[in-house]
Amino acid sequence: MKAPLPFGTRLSDERYQRSVAALYNGLPEPPSPEQETAVRRKSLNLAIDHRLGVDFPASRRDALWEVQQRIARNHLRVACGLVFTGLVRLLTPTNWLTRKGLGAAGGYVHRQFARVLSPDELAHFLGDDDEPSNEPPSSPARLPPSRPRR
Repeated sequence: MKAPLPFGTRLSDERYQRSVAALYNGLPEPPSPEQETAVRRKSLNLAIDHRLGVDFPASRRDALWEVQQRIARNHLRVACGLVFTGLVRLLTPTNWLTRKGLGAAGGYVHRQFARVLSPDELAHFLGDDDEPSNEPPSSPARLPPSRPRR
């Protein structure tokens, strides 16, 4: 069980989902780059309110926004890593490399947010079901076994 965080009340699941839906439903088609950025920032703030609490400090919200921007800039790196992992899965009789590759992609995101959040906060923010740990959520211990090779 996750310990409660000291950042005030958290948005309920229902209120969070309604707020995010309203945010995206209000976008014109197609949105301008500025509108997309503003909506992504508001969406992050709603996620923080929902997962960490409405009183989460503004300076740390800004730091999480910077992390999210860094991850978005490197999304090709993460995606290419997953594609490479899929190819390796087809060509390799064992799954250790596949698991390591998936762990590396998930680990990148985990490490980026861990620069700003404590292990407890990270568990709440990333939605880990287990106790908080310093282990990336997609580590081999938490991945299901890969399908058998034919």
